[in-house]
Amino acid sequence: MPLASRILDSTSSFAAFVAIASLVGCGGGAGDASHSAAPAASQVAAPPSAAPAPSASASAQPSEARSTLLGRWVSPSCGERKYERQLSFEAESRFASLELVSPCPPGARCVWSGIVQRLGSYEQKGARVALVVDPPVDSHGQPLPEAVEFDGRVVERAPDGSACEYAYRP
Repeated sequence: MPLASRILDSTSSFAAFVAIASLVGCGGGAGDASHSAAPAASQVAAPPSAAPAPSASASAQPSEARSTLLGRWVSPSCGERKYERQLSFEAESRFASLELVSPCPPGARCVWSGIVQRLGSYEQKGARVALVVDPPVDSHGQPLPEAVEFDGRVVERAPDGSACEYAYRP
């Protein structure tokens, strides 16, 4: 199963809806001129019932140290990034991120999903895990860091140098 499909399967049916909507042209971002006018009712679909997003306090709980980087890691915020970021690492040195920049609330009608997906490769050397995003790079939200740290937990460094720990989520 492709990496993006596994991430979508692991997040929610709403994330799957978002991916499908972007493939059929229902995506777009804030400031995107092609979406500045209100869309016709037939162009906007209400999202399927979605499980509520985990609260920041639930996501912020430290996870136990793990022997492997592989799997899905979640950070509620970090520095200027005030939204949840999910990083999923695969054995083939591939990763994916889901950025919950401004998710469309359950039951609401939204032109843009508010979720940014980025795919790429990673290289782990010691505790440093370098992240390289595949083009094209989506400019919505805060950019991914060039690297994260892994010492049994994933840690992102905010621009001010503070450590933002990710929690492991199976």
